[in-house]
Amino acid sequence: MDAVTLKPFVHHQQECIGIYFSNLPLLNEAVKKVTGCQWTKTFKCWQLPLSKDNYLLIASAFKEIAAIDNTALRAYLIEKKKTPPADKVTSPKTVNEPPIKAPILKQAQPARRYKDPKKPVVIHGINAHILPKMRELIILKGYSGKTETTYLNEMSQLLQLMGNKSADLLTPDMLKRYMVYCSEKLKLKENTLNSRLNALYPVGLKKET
Repeated sequence: MDAVTLKPFVHHQQECIGIYFSNLPLLNEAVKKVTGCQWTKTFKCWQLPLSKDNYLLIASAFKEIAAIDNTALRAYLIEKKKTPPADKVTSPKTVNEPPIKAPILKQAQPARRYKDPKKPVVIHGINAHILPKMRELIILKGYSGKTETTYLNEMSQLLQLMGNKSADLLTPDMLKRYMVYCSEKLKLKENTLNSRLNALYPVGLKKET
């Protein structure tokens, strides 16, 4: 049986379900019958607004002809539920210091492009929560704006390299191999390597060495 993969992303400020499958006539005919389903050139897939009803429409359309892989979509929704409301998260109490609101997941695009004239960075939806979470912790630790920018840029390089693999599953051994890759394959300088290694600390990815 053929497989249909469902992945989350944000398109025109709207959360969407991306529908990916091999270019087969039977699957193409099935997806065209799904009410409201449209093709997006940006993500090169069919898509519907993210909702339970639309998920059921997709599942019904492919029920007899393909297996549904919703791993990435489920991971996104689970992480979304873990994110607390913005008005309930504040910084430690200090004199005349305004509360720091937690980033709202809906505002963080699952496939986010970072403006870099040389090479835009694209992060898969399964890791959309990493950079907002990392920025919040950096602020709470009192790091400078320059450090924040450096750490977020370095982390975005790792997330781009991971593609559709979840950063939450990274192990210390994986991170060591990544740093070896940065040194031997990318030929990064010592200062850059140190910044990239230090960037793994704020989000808790580096458990031990």
